[in-house]
Order: sequence, then structure tokens, then C-alpha cells
Amino acid sequence: MALRHMSMCPGIATLTLSDCRRIEDSGLASLRALRGLTSLDLSCCTSITDVGLEHLGKLVSLKTLKLLCCSNITDAGLKDLGRLTRITELDLTLCKNITNAGLWNLGNMTRMRKLDLCWCGHISDMGLKVLVKLARLKVLDLSWAPSQGAQALQALVDEDGDVTIVKRPVA
Repeated sequence: MALRHMSMCPGIATLTLSDCRRIEDSGLASLRALRGLTSLDLSCCTSITDVGLEHLGKLVSLKTLKLLCCSNITDAGLKDLGRLTRITELDLTLCKNITNAGLWNLGNMTRMRKLDLCWCGHISDMGLKVLVKLARLKVLDLSWAPSQGAQALQALVDEDGDVTIVKRPVA
């Protein structure tokens, strides 16, 4: 089924389109009709760019968004995602063009409980500082990312005391 036909299914709450490499930014505009969509998996949809995230930024009911391996996403796209204040789980694993500046766009996602930043190599202490705003954050996965300093990570733990930081070393 083409994404443009999704408007005929407004009751969909969960949609998994992972590994659909032919999905492009223009197709994501069709998802706006899914007002009840709470979970969207676009992992490995490698044609998605910041333009597509502009469309996703209008899906205000989203709670879970998986963008694993969407390597064309940049900080500019995260600005649009920052409007999704109901997000509780965001997976940006292998979104290698995300930097500290992009993380600042996530500061309004105060319901966030899990954030995956595995293999996001351009993130440092400066970017992690904004995550202190995410008071409900319980799991932060920084596996295989360059080393972050203890100061930023300690600030996250001290703020809530209940944050699990997953860190697997870069080989």
C-alpha cells in the first residue's frame, strides 16, 4: 500500500515501516492523517532527510519514534522533531550527522524516558548538558560513541539519580 493511502486508515496507532528504503520525504507527508499514531518505526529508511522530519514534526500524538540508521538526518531535522513533546522513546542510533547543536532541539521532550544515541560520533559533553532538562529520562544509550566526559554524565545521574547510562566502548 502506498503511503498516500494511509489517510484511509486514521485509526492506526502503531506503524512499522523499517527497511522500506524506497520511502521518501514526500511520502511521509501522508502520515499526517494518522492523528492517533503513537508509535512509528522508520529504521533503515535511508532516503529520509530533514525534509521528511518536517512532516513527522506534525504527528503530535507520537510517543515512540525509531529513526535508527536514517543517516541523512541532521540537526536541522531535529528542530522539527522538537515539537513532539509527547515522545517517551526516541532512537537516533547511527544518525551520524547529529551534533551537539541538534540535541538542544530535544530539550522540550520532557516526557522522554529512553534516548538512543549509539554511534552518534559528533556528540560531546556540551550537547549532553541539555539532557538534564529531560527529568523523566531513565535510559540514555551512548554505546559505541566517542568518550563523553564524566562531568556531563554525572550531571544527568545527579539530577534524577535514576538514569541508566549504557556505554559500550568504541573498538
